[in-house]
Amino acid sequence: MKTETITYRNDFASFLDRLASGDSPPADWQQFVVAHYPDEFLEEIRRNVVRLYQDRLPIESKADAAIQLLNSWSLTIRSSIETSVADNDEIGIPICLTPSEFVVLDGFLRRYSESDNLNCEHPSEKQVLWNLQCILERIDRHPNLPSRDVARDALAPPRE
Repeated sequence: MKTETITYRNDFASFLDRLASGDSPPADWQQFVVAHYPDEFLEEIRRNVVRLYQDRLPIESKADAAIQLLNSWSLTIRSSIETSVADNDEIGIPICLTPSEFVVLDGFLRRYSESDNLNCEHPSEKQVLWNLQCILERIDRHPNLPSRDVARDALAPPRE
């Protein structure tokens, strides 16, 4: 899957999340729904969003079922990205962190990079590592990931 398609899908899924929560500004509709996508999968979901808001689906656009539908479309889009990303070594696997997780993990890794010391100095560092492990556990069951030995060989420095 092309990086451009992944970006479209990520952005559209975020738009659906905002739409479901009621936090979508009017400009979102113009940017995400009026536009058309070369990605047929995304285009079909876009069409269904239009149908939902034109009351052409058997669900009222303001009903709880419509919110659940928007959330499920967002999840479906994000799932399609995770699956296809693991199929292509040229594209990384996205890992979503909260801003706090990012800041703590970045500080932990920078300290390690500068000192070669890999010890947790604050309980938040242990917590962010546990959180990261949970995120990775959701991804590591994908059948197209390399084995640990293959991955280590790919990342090991060249032998002289």
